[in-house]
Amino acid sequence: MVAVVCAYVTRQLGVYYLVGAFLVGIAAQRFRHQSVELSSERMFQAVQVFASFFVPFYFFHAGLEIPREAFGLNGVLLGIAFLAMTIPLRILISLTHRCLVLREKWRKGIRVAVPLLPTLVFTLVLATILRERFEISPAIFGGLVIYAVGTTLIPGFVFRQKPPEYDDLDVLSWERVKQRYH
Repeated sequence: MVAVVCAYVTRQLGVYYLVGAFLVGIAAQRFRHQSVELSSERMFQAVQVFASFFVPFYFFHAGLEIPREAFGLNGVLLGIAFLAMTIPLRILISLTHRCLVLREKWRKGIRVAVPLLPTLVFTLVLATILRERFEISPAIFGGLVIYAVGTTLIPGFVFRQKPPEYDDLDVLSWERVKQRYH
């Protein structure tokens, strides 16, 4: 009964896919940790291929729904303002917490604080909900899209690290998973 009520409420709020993706991620992590012997590297690779196949379709669909007027002068200025105001504040909050509570040096804390900026998908989903449910102006929507792209690109520019090659990804390596949990 609780699941049905939660499904109805999240559907009404327009965030059912965010909650669903979150729950699938939690379930996948629990499955990976609890059943290392039962699962196989091939299954993890299949899920990874499935996800990497459909992600471009999401961005293509999201891009088609952006109105042309969203990137007018007001939208661009709002995007720049969102980036200029919120990024330093979010980094400062995360960095302060890591330095004061966890007693980390600021150089180590910044490596965590910068990647904690909102991701592209999350911000685009929230911007779409705001546009569809609350009818925000195209300029605000465009500003949020610019903010989303900016916050996604910043960690790469700050740390200047080349993204890993697809074939070199060791994140879901079966041997690494077995070593970690045995």
